[in-house]
Amino acid sequence: MIPSAGFCKAVATFVAMLSCVMGLVGYARAAEPESYTVRATIERDAGRVRGHLAATVRVAAGEDHVRLWLYADRLAEAPSTMDERSWRWIYPGEIDRGGMSTSAVRVDGALVEATTRSEAPGSARGRDFAGSDLDVPIEPRDAPRTVTVELDFEVRVPGRFGRLGRDDGLLALAAPWYPLVVGDDDAFAFEVPHDVTATVDDGALALGDERFGAEGHVHLVGAYVPAIAAPALHDAVVEVHGVQLVLRSPYRMYVPPPASVRGEEGMIDLSRVDVVRLTREVAGQAIDTARAFGLTVPRRLVMLQIPSRSELVATAPGVVLFSDHLFQIFPLDQTLDFHRRALRRGLFGRLAEPLETVDPPADRGWATDLRAVALVDLDEARRHHGAQTPQELLSLFSFHPAVDQLLYAPQIAFEDAYFAVIEERDPFRDDPVRARRPLSRGRRIVESARDVLTPEALQRFVAMLVNARRPARAALRRAAPDFADRLPSWLAATGEPLNYRLGETHSERVEGGWRHTVTVHREGAMRVEPVTVRVDDDQGHHVTGVWDGPGPRGEVVVETPGALSGVTVDPAQRLPQSPEIADGHPREDDATDHPWRPPILNGVLFNVLVSEGDFTGLLDFVLRRRYDLEHGIGIRAERTRAFTGGTLRYDQGVGDKVHTNRRMGRLTAALSFVRLHEFFGDADLGGWRTQLELGASVNTVRFALDPREGLWGAVSVTGGVAVRDDGSLGWTFRGGARGGIAIPLSLVNTLVFVAGGGFTAGDALASELQGLGGSTRLRGFESGELLGRGVAYGVVEHRWTPFRDLAINLAHLIWIREIQLAFFAGAGAIFDRTEAMTGRHDDVVGAADVGAGVRIHYEYGGVQPGVISLDLGFPYTRGLTAQPGDPVRNPVAFYIGFDQFF
Repeated sequence: MIPSAGFCKAVATFVAMLSCVMGLVGYARAAEPESYTVRATIERDAGRVRGHLAATVRVAAGEDHVRLWLYADRLAEAPSTMDERSWRWIYPGEIDRGGMSTSAVRVDGALVEATTRSEAPGSARGRDFAGSDLDVPIEPRDAPRTVTVELDFEVRVPGRFGRLGRDDGLLALAAPWYPLVVGDDDAFAFEVPHDVTATVDDGALALGDERFGAEGHVHLVGAYVPAIAAPALHDAVVEVHGVQLVLRSPYRMYVPPPASVRGEEGMIDLSRVDVVRLTREVAGQAIDTARAFGLTVPRRLVMLQIPSRSELVATAPGVVLFSDHLFQIFPLDQTLDFHRRALRRGLFGRLAEPLETVDPPADRGWATDLRAVALVDLDEARRHHGAQTPQELLSLFSFHPAVDQLLYAPQIAFEDAYFAVIEERDPFRDDPVRARRPLSRGRRIVESARDVLTPEALQRFVAMLVNARRPARAALRRAAPDFADRLPSWLAATGEPLNYRLGETHSERVEGGWRHTVTVHREGAMRVEPVTVRVDDDQGHHVTGVWDGPGPRGEVVVETPGALSGVTVDPAQRLPQSPEIADGHPREDDATDHPWRPPILNGVLFNVLVSEGDFTGLLDFVLRRRYDLEHGIGIRAERTRAFTGGTLRYDQGVGDKVHTNRRMGRLTAALSFVRLHEFFGDADLGGWRTQLELGASVNTVRFALDPREGLWGAVSVTGGVAVRDDGSLGWTFRGGARGGIAIPLSLVNTLVFVAGGGFTAGDALASELQGLGGSTRLRGFESGELLGRGVAYGVVEHRWTPFRDLAINLAHLIWIREIQLAFFAGAGAIFDRTEAMTGRHDDVVGAADVGAGVRIHYEYGGVQPGVISLDLGFPYTRGLTAQPGDPVRNPVAFYIGFDQFF
């Protein structure tokens, strides 16, 4: 009896499922490529790639379509995670959209109607991350078979940073730039032959790890063939422990002259970074560690430079990718280690690449990164603890390596390289492994395993990962059977919004001490992960318990010799929590009490009033408990043209969060003591003033150094008494309001409107009156030039950033990144004005100015952003209102500052 087709299909399906469960190499797939043939022409300057693809595909019985991944179609959308700061890490200039299209789709030579589909940008599989899929229909058959899919494709790579990017003549095609077959579980990383021929209209070409002129051809086995094109390609080649290390770049990489060279030719260029030397040192350490574990190290390692601002170092099939910003950081070992660590991970990812064939295609991306992270930590142990043999290294693996961490750097490029967080958010998901599925990367999986596995089980798990005798899933199942079912939760955890909150704590006396029952709440995503809870008693003892269960609520019971002193959830602060769920900082509700922070530098301003021969500035510190966004005690020292003094204030944060360090609104009460300058406003009498100020403000700006959007406003009333230098007393009551809005015209153009006003009542000195001039109002006039009882003004400023993504190195202390131009105009009026020198009184005096400025945006040490502002203002109406006897003033006003004046 011949079995029916349906019975055969059922048996085939069962066998495939059984193979998957057993962890063997015969994984079930709807479609699997057997080979790719690509012929492409590249227009480098235009960023256009036209090509023809022929893919032989093995399809399962009954399959009615083949799915092709158009990764490059993500270029048609701006990333939904981009904001006013991070756009600089995506686009060199304005938003530039590209994309991918296909035509003339054939199956076994016959034209078919293929369908393109994608999801809405911003979703987990949105077009801005995952690109699009092309569904190619095929005729279903009762048995597995091989079909040939052919099509023409066109990719337009816009001016953009990233693996698919174009900037300054370099065209990067370091992610899937031609369609790839997608199998079950979104698998695309099939180890199959790729026969790729490409020509470039102008310049040189690299395909995989090979370099060519205008035309190249390679036959490589892997997931895809990465490529770059540039006007020229230069190789810096060094030998490292018997391995040829090649750094391929569109520019000649800097190599300082040897010590034997004397005179001018032997001088080191302090504006250049010796990337080759630093990379060679790290590569040598990685090679030593890889060999210690028996990994086969290739005789040649190739690194390709790409224009990336979100990935410092990454891997692509057969190569290591590195950003042109690699090692652009202050050259101290402590700071260089951030970049070294990222480079080690990339190198280990390349060295672990041959091991990935033991994993199914759907797992190869995260499994290879998992092995790379394990090797990074083993390398750390080898270098810092003197361990050399695999047994010694594994014995140290249960201890997390020391990682320096920047505490306050929330708005920096390559954030994942500087912050030792296990989540590794990767907000732009440039890595093809994470583009389709936002899976956790290797660091989260290693740290999750470290939390729950015994040291012995962890060592077994790592050993099996590194020797690659088993797939990563099977290694965990073998090393720790009780925890193997946790891996799906660990993989899916990244990006899921979650917050932990400390609940009720109950204590009771027991024999020998106290028993404490601590409740922990899990809000948001119900991911299962070990949550540590530390209980402190009044005798100085610390006891840690673990909640390692599912659900929204759990309990931890511990005993201590003394009575309860405090409780902290996740005391090591290793679990990522989401500010979207928590009302305040997500860690604020994790403890019964929080210590005071060291004084936080809330503001530093220094402005040079060149035309007035004076300066202004302030130092503002705030004292707050850790993670507290509501309460603060502020201390300010300030100097203006009118006064010098200090302020003690209390701040109350109100409203929604702007970010995890500030709320939108603030209420303030302040007590000030100041010296009123006798030279201000052409007067000759000063004094000492004590005043009480009440204020309220709102500010939605996230990036204060260059706000592209947001609004701000403040009102205040001040009452004070001044003891004048002639012994008399003077009471004053003053009030003021000021607000502004930044309107983005485009990524590089912003319009800022500012308006304000104020009044002074009482017996006021010149320094207590309202002023219309100065750096924060009408910049064309001196700060003491236009004074009166009342003032109203408005300013408009247009900011344009024509020079972007610079890399001007000033002795490795500062890297200039942008030069911005500002054009401004302002107008206002002074009410009840008396000129001190002439005695002339005016009920109303109008004024207007125009001017321009330059903003130099830079990074301290290559990391933390800053700005220098240079403004030149022209007092347009001064000549129209001048009277005989008026003091002689500078024809223009010039200011130097270290912030945006508005």
